[in-house]
Amino acid sequence: MKAAVPASGAALDVLDPVLVQVGDHARRVALREARMTSALTVEKILLSGEVRRIYERDMLQPSLAFMSAVKSFAQGLDREGVQPDLERLARETGSHEVLAEIYETAATELNAGDPAALELLRRSAELRESLDQPEEAARLWKSLLADAPQDRQALEALSRLYEKGQNAKSLSEVYTRQAQLSTDPEERVGLLLKAGEAYANAGEDAKAIETYRSALALRKVPEGLLALEKLYAKSRRFVEQADVLDQLADGAADEGARRNWLLKRAQLLEKEVGPAESLPVYRRLLELAPGDGQVVAGLERLMAHEAPRSEAARLLEPVYRGVNDTRKLVDVLEVLLPGVAPERRLEHLQEIATLREALGQTSLAFVARLRAFNEAPQEAAVRDELERLAADSGAFEEVAAAYEDQLERGAQDPLAGDLWRRLAGIYDNRLKRYDLAVRAMEEMSRRDPKNKSVLDAIARVHRRTGAHRELALVMRRQVAAEANPSSQVNLLFELAHRPRRRWRTSRWRRSRTGKSSACGRRTPTR
Repeated sequence: MKAAVPASGAALDVLDPVLVQVGDHARRVALREARMTSALTVEKILLSGEVRRIYERDMLQPSLAFMSAVKSFAQGLDREGVQPDLERLARETGSHEVLAEIYETAATELNAGDPAALELLRRSAELRESLDQPEEAARLWKSLLADAPQDRQALEALSRLYEKGQNAKSLSEVYTRQAQLSTDPEERVGLLLKAGEAYANAGEDAKAIETYRSALALRKVPEGLLALEKLYAKSRRFVEQADVLDQLADGAADEGARRNWLLKRAQLLEKEVGPAESLPVYRRLLELAPGDGQVVAGLERLMAHEAPRSEAARLLEPVYRGVNDTRKLVDVLEVLLPGVAPERRLEHLQEIATLREALGQTSLAFVARLRAFNEAPQEAAVRDELERLAADSGAFEEVAAAYEDQLERGAQDPLAGDLWRRLAGIYDNRLKRYDLAVRAMEEMSRRDPKNKSVLDAIARVHRRTGAHRELALVMRRQVAAEANPSSQVNLLFELAHRPRRRWRTSRWRRSRTGKSSACGRRTPTR
């Protein structure tokens, strides 16, 4: 009977009610499948739908209904009409993996770029992702992107999958493509930041840096600056790192945070770029936090380097004055001295000398006083202070040399006269250089021949040294300078007797020598 049943539409209409009554649903399906071999497409579509319904409703076999739908879909029979049944039956039978395979297979049979193929790939990828098959899902999404590079859903899905799978390299590429597609500036910044982070996690620091810079070009956000600063540090790009630290300082929420960023920048430049480059930052820090210990310490380190030394000293001077740190203050004053204006150099040197003396540094104080004298030899107070310190330090040789040097340079009166007077006292009383003392006194006398005290001093030195001839000459000058007749007589009397005394002394010495010789001779024996 099975072979005798015609496969015509009319026969199917006659037999189907009978088969329904007897419950032979398998025969009903067989009749329809036999009819489909020769039917036109429209009728095939109707017949395949009827087969699915018989399997699902009459035979209560949803799995068979699903496979029938799969067959129809694979044959291309009304795919749009079949797809809802496919989706529903796949849910009921748990056949999503089969469905995903069917969609992918169907997509590959279509031309590349065909919208229908893209939608099939999309649905297949969604199913794979729902089945927790991230690798398969990612492969399908990437296939979709190959034909539709701007597909947002595919990019979002891939970013989600790569985040979950911690695939930093692929994730960075997806975020970058998403950012390129975005027209919303805020969204684009966020995507670029994510891409930069992903590149960094993947170890691609150069790409991470460029991506962060692209994000910051749109809007300076703290998280981008922080990430970029770390990458520059890791890459040893210290100049760029310092620039980012400056931007972080500018955007700091409070003074404390600004101070910390600037301090880090200053220390970075000092250590890695050059001490001179850090100086402007330390200056800014000192304005922001006067007297800050770490800032002061940084400036003190700069004092050890030639280029920034003077400016560092200038910045430290008011700090040391404020805390009354005499020892450090005098050191910075020494550093600042070469740059002091000529009209202030004497005052500057005198302060150095005073501070050195207060610290018990007598020899250094003397050096400062000596420099002050060379700076302003015409100041009597400077000369007085110089000699006072020379008395404490025993440095009259240096004072005498300084005075002599000024005279050799052509010092004019009244300075020259005072210098000769001071030299006379130093050579006579301090250094016991009587020949030089007389020379200085003679210079004084040359300027004032009638000055009796000078002549007296010369005579006194000659008496002390036994220079009788020179003494006689000076005494004649004393007589000429003396206005008092009585004093003149006394001088003349002394002058008249000095040669005789000298002769008598010599004769007495000769007589004593003769006696000694006589006593020493032995009388010959007869």
